[in-house]
Amino acid sequence: MERPHPTGRRMSRLAIRLAVLALAVLSLTRIPYLVIGLWSRVSRRGPRSVFFCYAGSREFVASYGLGRTADLFRWQPSPIGILSQGGEWGIVLASPVTERDFLDPANRVLFGRLLDRISLIARLSGAREINLAGILPGAVAGAFPIKARDGRPLVIRALTEAIATISATRFAGSRPPVILFGGAGRIGRALRQAPDMANSVVHVVDPADGASASLSDLRRELAAGPVLLVDLSRKGALAASADQLWPGCVVLNETFPRPSRALVARLAGRGVEVWHLSGLAGRVWPELPHGYEDAVPCCAAHEAGPDTQVRLVRLDIAPRDHPRTSGSSVS
Repeated sequence: MERPHPTGRRMSRLAIRLAVLALAVLSLTRIPYLVIGLWSRVSRRGPRSVFFCYAGSREFVASYGLGRTADLFRWQPSPIGILSQGGEWGIVLASPVTERDFLDPANRVLFGRLLDRISLIARLSGAREINLAGILPGAVAGAFPIKARDGRPLVIRALTEAIATISATRFAGSRPPVILFGGAGRIGRALRQAPDMANSVVHVVDPADGASASLSDLRRELAAGPVLLVDLSRKGALAASADQLWPGCVVLNETFPRPSRALVARLAGRGVEVWHLSGLAGRVWPELPHGYEDAVPCCAAHEAGPDTQVRLVRLDIAPRDHPRTSGSSVS
């Protein structure tokens, strides 16, 4: 397949940024959401969901923003695309805030206003549910009145399917010991309790939890044998611990953004294979950057029926634009 010309890619990215900027300005009013809501009532084909994601990296901001104009909308949820999954569609909102921003108590009022705006957008547009990305569900639970869907069941189903697929293809069908890296969080706790994990030996390593085991301790305990490490941690945690991994480890990454090429190359040099769970089969237009090609993030997905495909990508250091992709049904 012929690759797009670099000039064409640059023009496409510029067009996306200009369109997002225009939508961001328009979305400061209620007009676009009132129009969608009116169309929803008339056609009965309105959005099922409003999905809000945030800046996992500066590269994410650069994919949508035009220089300093992004900072003008720092606490304003702006539309950046449309998703389609499970036979229904949704509105994708984003803001150039980071985890540090919304976890900072000094920003509580601004964060609350952002969440209120998301709720308002959902009501005006006729969306039936609100889905939040990353650690936001845990950050808002019990602290803010926003009524967001608990997306953990879909994430857990996708993770257990991905674990089963990797076990079958990379561990000759046997269940390897599993390390939940960042396993003390909401997703890690739910994954440990999943019935599909009952036959796995599970170890928890969490850089944010001093009571959990360390990778160095597990390396000795497991005699540096084959192991599947499921990365549920925050950005940067895996890179900080990469030198503690050993040959025969397989990493399954569920976090955003996916591991960089530099980190994948660094791990490959240690004999460690890296896979990325992109999400569930679906489309986001324009595509979300850094690991979500032909997929909708699990936290944004609407459902996972028997025919829903899990998008699982093996991250190679080459070729750049064609990672190996595996699709398996969620059962």
